[in-house]
Amino acid sequence: MKKISILIPVYNVEKYLHRCLDSICSQLNEECELVIINDGSKDCSGVICNEYQNKYPNLIRVFHQENRGTGVTRNSLLNNAQGEYVWFVDSDDFITANILNTILEKLDGKIEILSMCFKRFGNNKYGELENKPSKQNLISGTDYLISEKVDGFLWNKIYKLCFLKDNCIYFNENLNSQEDWLFNIQAFILCKEMSLTGIYSYNYFQDNQSSVLHLNTPASNKRDIENTLLAEKELLELINLQRDKKLKKSLSKILYLNIAGFFYSLYTNNISSEEIKRILNIEKERGLYPVPFTKNKRANIFLIGANIKPLFIFLCWIHNKINKK
Repeated sequence: MKKISILIPVYNVEKYLHRCLDSICSQLNEECELVIINDGSKDCSGVICNEYQNKYPNLIRVFHQENRGTGVTRNSLLNNAQGEYVWFVDSDDFITANILNTILEKLDGKIEILSMCFKRFGNNKYGELENKPSKQNLISGTDYLISEKVDGFLWNKIYKLCFLKDNCIYFNENLNSQEDWLFNIQAFILCKEMSLTGIYSYNYFQDNQSSVLHLNTPASNKRDIENTLLAEKELLELINLQRDKKLKKSLSKILYLNIAGFFYSLYTNNISSEEIKRILNIEKERGLYPVPFTKNKRANIFLIGANIKPLFIFLCWIHNKINKK
């Protein structure tokens, strides 16, 4: 068995794919495998994947499928992985040079989740080390949720494959966004041994203008709204299943912060007043509006206005008018 499977979903990333694959292939050894699924790319991404597979036939496996979305593709990657551990890497990012051997040394077979540091580029953030733990140690996933600053990123964590499969932790295939942090919450709740490290492993780039982060069309906005509402519903159901009061409180704070971010996106993305009313009514029916305050001061300041329904709808309407001029 391989020690680690590096899993990459690929869709229309020909501009960035060489950068990503070169960063990994320069470090591959017999303990590693690279598994790629080309999710129906319309550009040359599939051709590029095949080139790397031909160059490293014993270390890389490539699969091609019709476009089925992020959740389905990541689940297929999990089902095709042959390593003891899995590491999801996004195809428009790249891993840190000479880091794979350091990671392999940490994977002792007992750790269920390995958490690492990363640097973010773009959106006025350039090379700041993020996710450094307050203390590098072993911790349970529930203690992490309660005591640490939680991040929902997928690509700065490595998971023991049998831990995921034995606990039926998979991605929601109805989600094309929001699926990563929801997956992580499920994993954290069940994780008994999580290693928080200062390993700088990953470079997260926000310069891909075709990624879901940068799309701002009526169709993409509608999809993102429905994805967010569904992910919130899933998290709320998870929260209601918890008996530990501290864990329940911490998960609720995560949910409230997510809703604050969601409302801010409604404010900035030219959503109609009728649609905002519909969303606020859904949140109210769920007992989530007005939104309780979070651990984030900036989010709380925003929520002061967002929690007054007529004011929030008016502010969104004004913002839309100004940006249409």
